[in-house]
Amino acid sequence: MSNFIHNVHILPKKNHQRAHDLSWEIRDWLGEKGVWAAIYNHEDYSDQFGKEEDTPDIIMVLGGDGTILNVVGKLQKREVPLLGFNFGHVGFLTELDPDHWKHDLEKVLQGEFSISERLVLKYKLIRDGEVIQKGSFINDLVVGRGSLARLVDLSLWTGEEPITEIRADGLIVSTPLGSTAYSVAAGGPLISPELDVLELCPVCPFLKDMRPVVLPSSSVITIRVETPYQGGFLTLDGQTGMDLESGDWIVIEKSSKQMQLIQLSKSSYVQKLKSKGYIDSGKH
Repeated sequence: MSNFIHNVHILPKKNHQRAHDLSWEIRDWLGEKGVWAAIYNHEDYSDQFGKEEDTPDIIMVLGGDGTILNVVGKLQKREVPLLGFNFGHVGFLTELDPDHWKHDLEKVLQGEFSISERLVLKYKLIRDGEVIQKGSFINDLVVGRGSLARLVDLSLWTGEEPITEIRADGLIVSTPLGSTAYSVAAGGPLISPELDVLELCPVCPFLKDMRPVVLPSSSVITIRVETPYQGGFLTLDGQTGMDLESGDWIVIEKSSKQMQLIQLSKSSYVQKLKSKGYIDSGKH
């Protein structure tokens, strides 16, 4: 058995009875293997994180990609490998099948896995010269329309170099991992998560055309909200958000933190895209 895993935290999806039932089954199974495990509510998890020495060796998340994104957002500066059990629809971040987990989990305990690191971006929202909110995101940050069906006006920079001004339904700033989410639906490219880049993808630009742009992750992206009658809305990983005001600044750059995913399969990125339906294999 691997000397790496002694302490495991298990986080089932909220209000998902099957995920909760499996959590207890996994905890008992791990106990028989001599591994200590505890079950936590994933939504309150940051409040239950104790001292640094209490940090688990791995975190098992029983849910979909959204549940995993929610957990990563609560880890703050701690980097803990995540192992996902797929209870969602797409399951791009999850590794284990809830119906056939024992064999694969045995391999994890024996150390037969790799850890894949994924880019995390951080942001700060500045209003009237003060930072009023900051944090990080794993998939995407979206500056979009507010409650009214009106376009938003945005100015964009990379570093001190102006990129463009656009009127659009919105703008997506995406990591490679997030390129398979809202960005691809808006016409952006699929980007291998092995690449150290970020993407700017407009949503339905009006009159002035702007193609999706891929830039090095070292780029510092600045967005200024120019819309005079409404600010728009800021959304993070499709889960949390807040209203924006005219004149707000959003500054985005690479975080020192990375997301760590436990991987068992040897399938390539292209194979995963095919299995999830992002690419038609051409076989009929």
